[in-house]
Amino acid sequence: MEFLLILKEDTELVATEEEHRQAVQRTGEYVMRLVGEGRLTLGGLLRPAREAHRIRTRGGQTRVLDGPFVEAKEVIAGYLVIEADSVDEALKIASDCPNVEFGSVEVRQVVPGG
Repeated sequence: MEFLLILKEDTELVATEEEHRQAVQRTGEYVMRLVGEGRLTLGGLLRPAREAHRIRTRGGQTRVLDGPFVEAKEVIAGYLVIEADSVDEALKIASDCPNVEFGSVEVRQVVPGG
């Protein structure tokens, strides 16, 4: 089964450039372990939230909102698609991700053929 791991960062916990660099390095090591185990299907880091855009249509009007988004204390930093035999196994794999220490990891099963 495939699972999407949505890697999130708490913007208040990763405060300095050095802390961010270390977090990215540790996450890279985690990803390489998943590659070595043959579990990683797809993945990537995302550009900072301050460069993000949101598109909304309300009442026939489409607006593009530029980041950063003030209300967000936790931002999506990256994503991984992994192979696991069960939800429990996917949760165990996700719990090893460094992002659980300075943010969170959301685990969602991918709908087959979806």
